[in-house]
Amino acid sequence: MHLRLAVFVTLLLAGLSACGDDTSPAADAGTLADAGGDSGTRPDDAGPRDDAGTSVDAGDDDASAAADASTDADASTTADAGFDAGLVHGCVPHPEATAAPGEDLGGHTYTTWAGPMFFGVYCASCHSSTLVTAVERNYAPLGLDWNVPAAVHANLVLIRYDVGVSAYMPPVEPRPSCAERLELLRWIDSGAPL
Repeated sequence: MHLRLAVFVTLLLAGLSACGDDTSPAADAGTLADAGGDSGTRPDDAGPRDDAGTSVDAGDDDASAAADASTDADASTTADAGFDAGLVHGCVPHPEATAAPGEDLGGHTYTTWAGPMFFGVYCASCHSSTLVTAVERNYAPLGLDWNVPAAVHANLVLIRYDVGVSAYMPPVEPRPSCAERLELLRWIDSGAPL
């Protein structure tokens, strides 16, 4: 299983390089600025920046402290707080567990949430057992069918990495928000209840 994942990640990264997918911080910053999400602050120091990225004097220390607290909370799931070199495709990566095994997630199961509200909305256009040709699947490998609970459970490590660490999947619109990605990771980390 680990060898399969290592080969997949290696091929995935090679494919990204070949496609010219620029995941550099500058590319993410441009995306954020274009989307209106760049507030001129950086989550790592919450200090105001000018257009060139140079620190400018914030003035009131109390206001800066309040901004620090607010930015730290927002930066845990989304890039809306501004530019950060640690963001991947606009989201904070979560390589560590985000929920304890068996943690109650308010009734989220594959049947009530992950299947219809995440995989059905964001993944089924490529990862569905109803799609049989490579073109129909947008070249997603056969067997990686997220409308089949057993396939999801057999590939949780891969799904978790692609959605919550590399944030590569899905590669096309519609794409889940950072909060939705984190919600899927919490479902996986809690044991991916059916």
